This record gives sequence, structure tokens and C-alpha cells, in this order.
Amino acid sequence: MSDKNDVEKQVDPRKEILFRQIGAKIAYYRTLRDMSQKELAKRANMSVSSLSKIERGRYNDNGSRFQKTERFSCGN
Repeated sequence: MSDKNDVEKQVDPRKEILFRQIGAKIAYYRTLRDMSQKELAKRANMSVSSLSKIERGRYNDNGSRFQKTERFSCGN
């Protein structure tokens, strides 16, 4: 029997570190710009829940969401 925790344990440790670093960077630039999670999520066309997971390094998709939020929070 496999559960969600088993799948999370199989994540490449390098990817996990990378996701945490990216999430921290997004949170840093968002707060630097006095932007709420709700505002950034709206601008990036995603849910606040997804943004929260990204900022905590817990969201693992193909990277497109990271690129989208990083673009808005970094001002590029």
C-alpha cells in the first residue's frame, strides 16, 4: 500500500533543495515589494494555496508555476 508520504520521500534531494530555494526567493521578493500572497497569486493566475506551497518548497510540477511567480515577484 502506497500513500502520499511514500511518494514525497522519493523526491530527489537536490530537487527538494532547489524547490525550497526558489520558494524562499519568491517569498523574499514578494515581501520586499509589500505584496500579499493573495495579490501575487492573482497576478500569476494561480490559487493562494498553490503559491503558499511553492513558497514552502512543497509544490512539484514541471516548473512553469515557478517561472510564472518568479517573474511577477522579481519584477521582470
